[in-house]
Amino acid sequence: RRCHCGGRRVGSGRGGRGPTGGLGSRLCPGTRPRPDVERVASAPVRGHVSLSRLPRIVLLSGGGGGARLARGFYGNRQHADCLVVTNPGDDFEHLGLTICPDTDSVLYAMSGRLDGTRGWGRDGESWTVLSELGSLGGPDWFQLGDKDIALHMLRQHYLSKGQGLAAVTHALAGALGIEGVTVTPATEDTLRTWVETEAGVLGF
Repeated sequence: RRCHCGGRRVGSGRGGRGPTGGLGSRLCPGTRPRPDVERVASAPVRGHVSLSRLPRIVLLSGGGGGARLARGFYGNRQHADCLVVTNPGDDFEHLGLTICPDTDSVLYAMSGRLDGTRGWGRDGESWTVLSELGSLGGPDWFQLGDKDIALHMLRQHYLSKGQGLAAVTHALAGALGIEGVTVTPATEDTLRTWVETEAGVLGF
């Protein structure tokens, strides 16, 4: 990135996580640092510090297309430090479970578990619970497969223990074997999409 003076800034991460690390690495070469900044920037680094020199890429993902793109990024993770930010705008509550469709599609795609034919849900899915739910007169309008339900149940378990959605997503990614790429929702706040219609306000 370039600042107002035309000099190139090196590093962009918080807490000194730029490609070269440290406070000084984020200073524009055209900016004259204060003496106190010079002292901090020139201070010796004690101990072992592992600093990634890979380019940092942030992918904003929503829907099936975003999930497939995330899968492509994951396949080349050795070439870049990737952060996948998922869309929580389609999240909703169903049967007492927090459903995160876009986030789950990313998790399934990156772990090689996405149903490639439908473009959503798990591959090799079964529908025993949904079928039984419908036979009992329950709300079966949203297609939740058995494997999918297991993930939603585990998410709800973690959330009920007080963990935040980002931490839960990270745990689920690890359980699915996703490594080297961070997957996180755009916000941990409750974000829901509502559509105003002549019939009233409807959930998206």
